[in-house]
Amino acid sequence: MAEEYDAIIIGGGHNGLACGAYLAKAGLKVIVLERWKLLGGGCITEEVTLPGFKHNTASNYHGWVHYGPVYKDLELEKYGSKYVFPSVAFGMAFSDDTGFVAHRHMQGILSELSRFSEKDAKAFLALRDQFVRFKEVLKGFLFSPPQQPSALPALLQESHEGREILRFALSSPKNLLNELFESDKVKSWLLLTTVFAGIAHDIIGAGLFLPAMTVIEGGWGCSVGGSISLPLAMARVIEANGGVVRTNSHVERIVVEGGQAKGVELADGTRITARKLVASNVEPGQTLMKMVGEDKLPKEATLQVKRWRASEMALFTVHLALKEPPHWKAADFCPDLDRCWGVGFGYDGPDEFDSQFGDIRRGIPPRTIAPFLVTNTLYDPTQAPEGKHTGVLWQFACYDLKDGGPEKWDSIKEDYADQCMDVLRRYAPNMTPDNILGRYVVSPLDIERRDISMIKGDLGSGETSQEQLGIFRPLHGWGPNRTPVRGLDLCGPSTHPGGNVSGACGYIAANVIADDLKLKKWWVK
Repeated sequence: MAEEYDAIIIGGGHNGLACGAYLAKAGLKVIVLERWKLLGGGCITEEVTLPGFKHNTASNYHGWVHYGPVYKDLELEKYGSKYVFPSVAFGMAFSDDTGFVAHRHMQGILSELSRFSEKDAKAFLALRDQFVRFKEVLKGFLFSPPQQPSALPALLQESHEGREILRFALSSPKNLLNELFESDKVKSWLLLTTVFAGIAHDIIGAGLFLPAMTVIEGGWGCSVGGSISLPLAMARVIEANGGVVRTNSHVERIVVEGGQAKGVELADGTRITARKLVASNVEPGQTLMKMVGEDKLPKEATLQVKRWRASEMALFTVHLALKEPPHWKAADFCPDLDRCWGVGFGYDGPDEFDSQFGDIRRGIPPRTIAPFLVTNTLYDPTQAPEGKHTGVLWQFACYDLKDGGPEKWDSIKEDYADQCMDVLRRYAPNMTPDNILGRYVVSPLDIERRDISMIKGDLGSGETSQEQLGIFRPLHGWGPNRTPVRGLDLCGPSTHPGGNVSGACGYIAANVIADDLKLKKWWVK
């Protein structure tokens, strides 16, 4: 006899777990099914170099999850999640051996910026002040179902201040930076923080992502024990409320009868019945075209799924087990750089971004190597054996190589990692071979192989462009998070507001489901 639950959640990423936790606390009998051996999806931690060295093999910086309601609503600290908030989270090391760090608090940032340009320090403060008044509006946008595309412009166009914000939204990060700032080094820092949100630096219509990064002051957190601590805490919430979380459970098919989702069938033939709903954390192509089947969908839906695009940008990653943390040459100019959580290097201005993204768009491993190195153990020593450290080096790259396709990565990734390490040693000379105890290289193709939702190595589950945001993310015509199949909802990062560790997609899905099922929302006071 098939197992039976009220709600089946496909995919144990943090959004699926967040959705399941809200529903379990609302009284539904919930099961979460994760195909892999570990929970977390993009919130994952593994010992990939040497025993005792914990590496976050996808997400690392967690800011938005503390900005919205999820962390507090689910009492995740009570269930084992803990964060430290580094006093200096982001830094830059420049080719002339100067450097910059972004302190946790605004006065520290302004002091650093002033070393490069007094004008830019004032411009940054003005930008931050202009948008900090809209923090609650931004929070409402991120943690509520998307509005119609005309709603926000209609609201903003009534005032001068609103029209300025609307103009930002229609611009690109690069254009806005050139308009507001004079120092190329300041621009490079702001562009890097924006691109790490999954936004290409020159995409028209992505301008609001630039000021959005300025309102998270003090909010970037390092998950103690590794990124996986967050989804593990969410899983404990589900289990504490009578739910089940199961790994090594690959959903092969969503059972649809009479246009209604009735349950799932696993790869091993196990069938699980859903009394009320199925929600998928998996990207829309696999959820709808493979698990449901094109023959069960209207043409309007299949057209939208087929045109869904992954981001043009993926990450090439080198994980390092270290004897000692990096010592940056630029620390002579900026001593705080040596205690900085993550440091970008190889960027002296927007030109390096133009070069990198030009190669990415041509299908070439970027010849301008300008990575970002994160040393989690500076703030969480539990992620390595006593006295040792971990490092994760991120380099922007492309998935599909012009010469040889994505499979070419298998033969060139170690050589490309060597090139990245050569550049690193120019900025941090102590990162010599004898300091490196172990190395593990992950190409964009490797990312896709491990996580079926990260198509083309896309960590954000869908390009962040205007026609793939809001009500268009990923389907329109059936309402937020809903699909043409009754009782089948989407709760992953392919939905509004998109990728990043916020739990917002799962939170919004839980709200939509609660409305549809007329559940009491325990989280609404």
